[in-house]
Amino acid sequence: MASQDVGEMTPLAALRLLREHLIGGKPVETEGDDLVFKDVSGLEFKRLPKHTPTAYHSKKLDKSYDLLAVWTCYKHAALTFSDYVLRCRSDKAAMVSTVDKKELVAYLKGDIESSPQILDDSGKPTTGTEEVPRKSDKRVTKKEDDARVNKKRRVEKEPTRDSQRQKEGQKQEPQNSEDAAMDAVMKRITDKEYVNRTRTTVLDAHKTKFENVVKTLELVNAETKEKIEKASKASALLATTTVRKEQLPLHRLVKEKILGTPIIVVPAGFSDLFTMLNAKDFLEDGVYVSNMQKKADGHRKAQSMMITHEEDGHVYTFKVVDTVSRFRDKDWRAVVGVIVSGQSWQFKGWKWKFPLEVFKKVCGVHIYNQGSQLNPEIKQWDVKVLMIHPDKRHLDKVAAKEFWRHLFAFIKLKLQ
Repeated sequence: MASQDVGEMTPLAALRLLREHLIGGKPVETEGDDLVFKDVSGLEFKRLPKHTPTAYHSKKLDKSYDLLAVWTCYKHAALTFSDYVLRCRSDKAAMVSTVDKKELVAYLKGDIESSPQILDDSGKPTTGTEEVPRKSDKRVTKKEDDARVNKKRRVEKEPTRDSQRQKEGQKQEPQNSEDAAMDAVMKRITDKEYVNRTRTTVLDAHKTKFENVVKTLELVNAETKEKIEKASKASALLATTTVRKEQLPLHRLVKEKILGTPIIVVPAGFSDLFTMLNAKDFLEDGVYVSNMQKKADGHRKAQSMMITHEEDGHVYTFKVVDTVSRFRDKDWRAVVGVIVSGQSWQFKGWKWKFPLEVFKKVCGVHIYNQGSQLNPEIKQWDVKVLMIHPDKRHLDKVAAKEFWRHLFAFIKLKLQ
């Protein structure tokens, strides 16, 4: 098809050309300053400048949109408003306003045949009568025409009633006697017939009792009651077990759930606030003695030591160590607490690789001197932080008491 000169392309023709291509599924592309219309095979059909005016006018500004604006609006109709604005900026296309967009897209898709915003060459709104009928309309019209033709053919083929009766009379004359005899037989049969049930009587129940329905209902109720009773017994048993579990004393929990002596691990470094030298004084007597003082008094570090503590009238024994290198599985199961130095390397060689994992299994307590700086890592760990005063020794008992309170609360929660 020969290309039409751009000068001969009216705004209405340009808009219709774009619409026909979009409805027909033919490709439309932008190349430089032109909008290229291609046929189904991909060959160039027509080329128009991108800014060729169309017959679609804005409601508010009373101006027409060019081809690029209309094409960009249709191409990005599914985008949000903000994304559509960005696309228009990147494509250097005029933006179709929100009030114009919906009707324009509907026209380009073929959902509507015309719009008051589409003006012809004289500036009047088009009525859409000049539009090519849509495919769906063509199909409906074709079906109606086919139906009329078929009906006409049937009428022409069917003989008139009189001629039909005449033919039937000629054919059935020899059979009249046989038909009369058959009709007499059928009449005798129908005379003996009587109506057994009608559409009304079939709805009437011949019984007025509902024993079967009642029995079925009783059976369903019995099954439901049995299920409820079983569920109640299971819940009661679970509740009783839970109550018994909660009521089990702490000293029995420690004795039954921890195999061997519960273990408390202290830091191994001599510069730490608590070590094997002074841990017993603090944990048993509630008194802090510095490592320097203990060493000056001639005390030596032991490999392990036993300490005792009385809680709620029961005496508990704990094993205190500062190394876990020779621990076996049963030893790890007995570890209940650790005095944290504040350095992550303290947990090197432990069964659990990371400190956060350690404190899910073991009660962690960090004790520091008032006035000293708290290690930032401590704030990230789930540990109890206690403070002792460098000069006020009477406050040591308060810190020691809080240590044991927190440890036993952790043990009780862990063992239940």
